[in-house]
Amino acid sequence: MEAEKFVLITGCSEGGIGNALALKFHQEGFQVLATARQVERMDNLTKAGLQTLKLDVTDEDSVREVEQEVRKFTNGSLHYLINNAGAPCSAPAIDLDIEDVSKVMDVNFYGVIRMNKAFQHQLIRAKGTIVNVNSLVSYVPFAFNAAYNASKAALLAYSNTLRIELAPFGVQVTSIMTGGVQTKIQSKPLGTMTEAAIPENSIYYPYRKLILENRNPVEKFVTIEEFADAAYPQLVGRGRWYQLFKPGVRPAQIWAGYMSSAGRVGSMLPVEVFSMSVRLIVKLPSTAVWRDHTVD
Repeated sequence: MEAEKFVLITGCSEGGIGNALALKFHQEGFQVLATARQVERMDNLTKAGLQTLKLDVTDEDSVREVEQEVRKFTNGSLHYLINNAGAPCSAPAIDLDIEDVSKVMDVNFYGVIRMNKAFQHQLIRAKGTIVNVNSLVSYVPFAFNAAYNASKAALLAYSNTLRIELAPFGVQVTSIMTGGVQTKIQSKPLGTMTEAAIPENSIYYPYRKLILENRNPVEKFVTIEEFADAAYPQLVGRGRWYQLFKPGVRPAQIWAGYMSSAGRVGSMLPVEVFSMSVRLIVKLPSTAVWRDHTVD
C-alpha cells in the first residue's frame, strides 16, 4: 500500500484557485491541509472531508503555529507546499500608494518566503515540491496592475533561484504561470479597478472611463476547476512528454489559464513588442492630453 502523501495549500477560500487545487488533490487521494485567513470561507472543503487550518502568511507567529500543527499530521514529511495566497492591487503605476504596495508584497512575495522557510525541513525530509502560484504578468506588463505585476516578478526571480539552491537537497520548485482564471480575487480590496483608484489629480483622470471599460475580459477566463485540471497532471509528473521517462521531474514552469499560451510566447519576445500589444488592448491614446495640477 502506497504511503500517504501530504499537500499544504495556502489561500484556499471558496471560489479561488487554492480551493480548486485542494479539491483536485483530495479527489486524487492526497491528504490535503487547506489554509486561509478565515476558516469559515473553506466550509465546502470541510464538508468534503479536508483538514482546514487558519493561516495568515503575513504573520510570523501564525506561520510558525501552523507548521507545528501540520507536523502532527505529516509526521515531519510534507510532499507539496503550494503557495497560492495572493492579494491584488489595481491602480496606475504613477499613482500607487506605498502602503498599498507594501500590503501586496507582504502577501504575494514575503508570505511565500515565510512559508518556504518554515516548512523547509518537512519538504527536505519528503523530497518534496514547492509550488509557487505565479502569473503571466511577471512577464507581461499588464497596464494599471504594476504593484501586482512587480510582486509576481519578484516571486518568479526568487522561485528560479530557489529551484537551483534546493536541488541538492532533493526539493523541486515549480512556478504556475497563471493566465486568466475566474476567481474571487477581484472582489478583494484593491482588486477591482474603480474610479476611486484614479484620483482627480491623476494624469489619467480624463481617461478614467476608457481605462475602466477596457479591463479584464473575465467572461473569457477559464474556471477554477479547468485550471486545476490543467495544472494537476504536471504537478504530479504526468503532464509533460519527458515525464513519461522521468515521472519524478517537475517542470520549472507550468502555464495554465486564459491567454497563458500567449504569455508564454510573449515571455520570449522583446519587451517593446508585447508592450505595444498591451497598449492596444487597453486602448491607451498614442498621445495623451496633460494638465499640470500643480499650477492654478
